[in-house]
Amino acid sequence: MPSAALPSINDFLDRLYVLQRDASELAREEAKAITTRNAARGLLRSGATLKALAAMIEQQFETTLDEMLASLRQVRSLEGLEYQTFRDQTFLRARDLISMLIGAADMEKWCDMIGRGAATNVIEKRLERLYSNLDYRMRQFNVGLDRAAQAGGNAVTNNVVNAHIISGVVQQGGDGATQTARADLDLGNIADATSALKAEIAQAGDMQSDELRQIASDIATIEAQIAAPKPRTSAVREAGASIRHIAEQAIGGALSPGIVAAALALGALTG
Repeated sequence: MPSAALPSINDFLDRLYVLQRDASELAREEAKAITTRNAARGLLRSGATLKALAAMIEQQFETTLDEMLASLRQVRSLEGLEYQTFRDQTFLRARDLISMLIGAADMEKWCDMIGRGAATNVIEKRLERLYSNLDYRMRQFNVGLDRAAQAGGNAVTNNVVNAHIISGVVQQGGDGATQTARADLDLGNIADATSALKAEIAQAGDMQSDELRQIASDIATIEAQIAAPKPRTSAVREAGASIRHIAEQAIGGALSPGIVAAALALGALTG
């Protein structure tokens, strides 16, 4: 999107609609391939079909969401646009995409065909988590910690950090830039990341593990310092490091992927 000709919201929506349509068509084709393959193996009416379809939907959603956010990232780099309007439409169209992919894969038909029970309940809850994953991805995008921005290539910005405390936003260079700057602990972003982590923990609904109790204690420390008249950066850093350490030790283990990702994101902001 060249800056010489700023895109209108309708131009942007057209792009999102194209991404939705293409993703739905791909999901429909892949669903046919999965069911044909499982039919040949005698696994058509089984949990294996549901799992394969769910995995396909998740992958297609993440791929298309990456493309949507790439378009939004371009908009965010341009001056003279009402960014929030574009951001809101991205979120809404991404939510629509989830139901479109589920429909394209005929998941309701396959759940009914296989029979309602524990297996279908697990799959439906798995797909329902796409909505909370979308919420999380958008929060990450808002604070510059979205996956594409960290993956390398043209989207990454490298910063040399000298940590102090400020209340403003850390400015970054454009796509592909390497930046040496005096960046600071941004309590606003840390507060957002802390809220995101608390939301993931609340969704898990289980505070019985030692890991979650320790994370909750560290969160309380961070929140207390953010609310203090003179926040102690050392306390924020120590609590963030503790949360990051717990998340790194729990990858693939007791904590949910959402909690681990949110904890690592918070740890990155405080580190």
